[in-house]
Amino acid sequence: DLRKFEFTFRVMDRNFAVNNVSMRSSRSGYASLSGSLLFSDAVDKKKVDKVMKAYSGKTTYPVTIESTDNPAIYHFAVNDIPKGEKDLEVTIEADGKPMGIENKISQNYTIPAKDKFTFLSARQIREPEHGIEIVFSEPLSVSQDLNGLISVQGISSLTFQITDNIVNVY
Repeated sequence: DLRKFEFTFRVMDRNFAVNNVSMRSSRSGYASLSGSLLFSDAVDKKKVDKVMKAYSGKTTYPVTIESTDNPAIYHFAVNDIPKGEKDLEVTIEADGKPMGIENKISQNYTIPAKDKFTFLSARQIREPEHGIEIVFSEPLSVSQDLNGLISVQGISSLTFQITDNIVNVY
């Protein structure tokens, strides 16, 4: 005796997000923006290459897309952004239309002027270890003693890892 079995299902909407965008600055007077592009499902890299663009006014910057082990996650970088005498607004756009996704993301990032030292951001990181990533506008010396300059309430012993303008605190 077979009974009637009714059910419903819903297909997940295709979508994407731009995450963890940070600025890197080197001593050469150039900056770069890098981050992650996360999709709700696996996507083809050839299509992902058509999704992003970066610009400031009429100047466009090439966007490099790299695959990861996960076919739904890609890393991107906008390199060789010249630092000038004034701050520069760079817009990163991601448009899902080439992939049939009805979503468009546009985010503005400020590239501080050359030799302008300022705090840009701080965020929690989980890799390679749990810690805090602090981003400054200009590179720091790897020999810089940061004890007393950077502190975390309730923690007496910190380890600092300096890479260009980014300090990871563990």
